[in-house]
Amino acid sequence: MTASLKDFATIAAGAAYAKAIGATQLRIMSPVNDTVKAHYFSKPDFKYNSRDNFCFMDV
Repeated sequence: MTASLKDFATIAAGAAYAKAIGATQLRIMSPVNDTVKAHYFSKPDFKYNSRDNFCFMDV
């Protein structure tokens, strides 16, 4: 499986779980560095909240 397919599968699984538990966002809390932030920010629908330091996607 390619890296982009693994990324898609991981994000899709996280979004499905978020919906199952009634969450409205999928969040990556306190990304460890700028590379991690850039990785998620490059994905469709992900945004970065600089005030509270997390990447998120509405589900």
